Amino acid sequence: MLAPLILTLAPCALQDAPAPRAVPKLGPPIPKVTLELEEASLAEACRALADASGLPVHARGAAGGPITLKLAGEPFWEATLALCEAAEVGLAPRTDQVLLGRAWKQPQAVADGAVLVSLTGAAKVGEREGELRVELRVLPGMQVVGARSPEWVTGRDYDG
Repeated sequence: MLAPLILTLAPCALQDAPAPRAVPKLGPPIPKVTLELEEASLAEACRALADASGLPVHARGAAGGPITLKLAGEPFWEATLALCEAAEVGLAPRTDQVLLGRAWKQPQAVADGAVLVSLTGAAKVGEREGELRVELRVLPGMQVVGARSPEWVTGRDYDG
């Protein structure tokens, strides 16, 4: 049986404080994003997302083409993932800001409130072993101050 990953989140100002025993609702509410982009560049789209959310969002390089995207009241991470898909860009593995660009793959991710979890993996067809990387991001301005996970996790496919 796999042990769950247990997280404690807190605003960065509390990073030196001991982790609480229970996970209370901390920090500001999750920003909701409303955007209407028509033929925008990646830099313009990132600036619009930053303005709408109040969080630091930056572009590196150009998008795959002009970006047209309409969002109404989407939570920040869902809006960011929609922008990544529309712009054909990925997320940089940074914690202090959100950086979008073509240098990174589009994330296969799921968001829940302040947390974004993405999975990347490498396995060759026909081989039984491979790697799976789980990456956890929180909103800029928040920090994971306590986490526990098993040291080794193993899994099986349908072939055993």
